[in-house]
Amino acid sequence: MVPEFLKNENTIFHFTSALTAIEYILPNKNLLFSPRKNSDDPVESKKIIISKSIAIIDSNIEERTEGKSQELYDLIDDRIKNNKQICFCTNKFCTSESEYGYQKSRMWDQYGDNFKGVCLAFDQPLLLQNCTSEIIKGEINYLSYDDLRKDYLEVDSNHLDNYDSQYENSLLEKSNHLLFRKHIDYRDECEFRICNFGKPDYLNIGKSLLGIIVCDNIMSTSNFGKLKHICRVLNIPLIYCTIDSCGFKLGVEPNGDIEKHFQIFRTPIPDYTTSKVSILKNRG
Repeated sequence: MVPEFLKNENTIFHFTSALTAIEYILPNKNLLFSPRKNSDDPVESKKIIISKSIAIIDSNIEERTEGKSQELYDLIDDRIKNNKQICFCTNKFCTSESEYGYQKSRMWDQYGDNFKGVCLAFDQPLLLQNCTSEIIKGEINYLSYDDLRKDYLEVDSNHLDNYDSQYENSLLEKSNHLLFRKHIDYRDECEFRICNFGKPDYLNIGKSLLGIIVCDNIMSTSNFGKLKHICRVLNIPLIYCTIDSCGFKLGVEPNGDIEKHFQIFRTPIPDYTTSKVSILKNRG
């Protein structure tokens, strides 16, 4: 039996190392925005393409607008390059249990510390309540290289001739879609992304954390014990799965009653403030 929130379309999943979860995310209740320019994906980390359309009937317009066009290019490029982001997997478009966000082997391997890390399950609407006006969000659009080549931002020289803040703002708005593109080979990630152009550097998770998923046959006993204690403090379920030659399966008690098994993690505890140090020392 799979807990319902693991199948819900409003649940999003963030993969990270056990160390990052234990020492930073869970004690501080914050997710760190990562600089886009540090991405390993060249589609994201390399300079974007901006095209300039020229009004042929006016032979002098290109020379007249050269300075303004460069100003806009730099503004948009800096905005894209200095963007920071947090990435999640979703359950959308899943046709079977094996496609749920928490079961994606590529994510466990690449972002979950080679299966030794954790998958944090969040309630998307609750998490987004903590977003500021500087944040934009959306699902990733997966494109072929041919389509990526055609999907560029165009600056109209006719508008540059009468350049004002309204045209600048409209271009900045149009440039947002460039933050939500990846090559089609990544489409199975079903990624949802939150982007930040300024402060803060962290997104407070509040009460949006639904549970933590770990690979118990791969994670270290020490980290499993720490997470078990933290989950009791936060009063959320610690869900363990097994990945082996037989595939992916959730940990189940011999009687097959997974809900009964989870009760040991759902036992209510007193509402008290626990420091990061005490969380890590008192492993329970």
